[in-house]
Amino acid sequence: MSEPALSQEVSVSSIAGTRRLAIVAALLVCQALLVKFGLHPRTPEYDGRYRLLGEMLVPATYFVLGFSLMLSTHFAAFFHGLLAHQQGHASARYLVAQFACYGCMIFAAGHLMPSELMTFTGGTRAQESLWIILLAVSVTGTVLFSLLVLAPARYWRFFARTEKTPLFLALAFSVLAYAVGTLTQRSWNVLGSPTMHLSHWLLQWVFSDVEADFTLAQLGTSRFGVTVNYQCSGYEGIGMMLVFLTWYLYAFKAELRFPNALLLVPAGMLLIWLANGVRIAMLIAIGSLVSPEVAMQGFHSNAGWISFTVIALGFAHVASNSSFFSSRSTEGRRLTIDEDTACVLPMLVLLATTLVSGAFSSDFPWLYPLRVLAAGASVLLLWRYFRFVDIRLRLFPIIAGGAVFLLWIFLIDADPRKSQSFAASLFSVPAAVYVPWIAFRCIGAAVVVPIVEELAFRRYVFTLFGGAAGAESTARAIPWLPVLASSLMFGALHQAWFAGTIAGLAYYFVMRGSGKLWDAVLAHATTNSLICVYVFASGNWSYW
Repeated sequence: MSEPALSQEVSVSSIAGTRRLAIVAALLVCQALLVKFGLHPRTPEYDGRYRLLGEMLVPATYFVLGFSLMLSTHFAAFFHGLLAHQQGHASARYLVAQFACYGCMIFAAGHLMPSELMTFTGGTRAQESLWIILLAVSVTGTVLFSLLVLAPARYWRFFARTEKTPLFLALAFSVLAYAVGTLTQRSWNVLGSPTMHLSHWLLQWVFSDVEADFTLAQLGTSRFGVTVNYQCSGYEGIGMMLVFLTWYLYAFKAELRFPNALLLVPAGMLLIWLANGVRIAMLIAIGSLVSPEVAMQGFHSNAGWISFTVIALGFAHVASNSSFFSSRSTEGRRLTIDEDTACVLPMLVLLATTLVSGAFSSDFPWLYPLRVLAAGASVLLLWRYFRFVDIRLRLFPIIAGGAVFLLWIFLIDADPRKSQSFAASLFSVPAAVYVPWIAFRCIGAAVVVPIVEELAFRRYVFTLFGGAAGAESTARAIPWLPVLASSLMFGALHQAWFAGTIAGLAYYFVMRGSGKLWDAVLAHATTNSLICVYVFASGNWSYW
């Protein structure tokens, strides 16, 4: 985006515009979540013929995800363009119209499918036709007025002209993904049957008692078996790989060799499908040889994400280092680590170890010490890149960490059932096992996790969205976009996302007070240490 009006620098006077954009964006997200969780088009007892209306949320979500990924390559220009058009923009009148259209949309949808907001009663064919017309008009109005709340029409006309390629790719992907998913759901032979045959063939190499019923889609051994429904056919993994590769080809088009790079798409889709067949075979093998609980509660939940992550990163590595796919010379290329990369690597190590350890655990994270060891080792190896200064205990971060602890306990209710189950599993083993586990859990919570998460969110994500690291963060103007983005992403990492977001904001203002990231680490460590003490004192193990 190169229009002069859209590329101008954001001045201090644009801070109000940033706040307004953040508030409007939060409002739109809340409205989207209300639609997502308030309507129930897939409720089993609902046999209405308008279930398809609710299922349209799926391609809409795919479209937003795909386009957002492509927009990420020049997000700063997009954001600056929005800010440049905030001055003098009368968004209040559009907001009123948006609320009116949104209310009509919810009202009409509630007459066509089950909803949390009103009682579903159905109606005659003529009445339903009127509700469909109202729904179509109100959805269109909600989308249009949402855009006009953010920026005037002239900006969106320019945006549509300059971003027509990403818009087309995102639209094509969302339609394709929805079509493949629907076809797979309604026709077992498209992906389900081939996937089951692949897993059956793999299992026969290891087990002599493989049992398969292709009519009922059941596969297993005499000791453990599963039903391979359409969700397990692999279309979700294919869709995710298509999103990633579409984004990768678009984001790195200047560095890739075309049309060679287009071969990555069918190769990636084929490989992720093969990986899904291997995943099902391994699931049955673990359930038969190790434990059904480990297979269903651990491996089943994490293996898909592990295979997708490994394959996606593997394709990116091959594409960038292969002369067949890359337009740049790969001779003499060396792997280098800069400060920004070093700050996010421990978090990636922690997430990867969490996925792998979770895949081989049941209902209790016995392999948690592996997360601490792996993340801790990465912190030690990369320590020289972090540039922590003036590492010492200070009163204010400790007080702030204590306040966040009290807020955490206040916002999150204890779960007696979860606490009882946690304690029963933990103390069912000898003290020689559970004592070291508790020690690792405390070290991880109070030492390793605060360093890893603050480096990732208050340093890497904060600077990624335009914030200034170090002492510059004490500038008078608060950079609301980096603050909100890093805090919301920090909150999303935790199950209690609201409390996590508030904690992220608190740690930012601790860092802002002194300009030292270490103070945010200290506050975070204080919070987690007090949670450990509270867990031991109260027996509320659910906080772990």
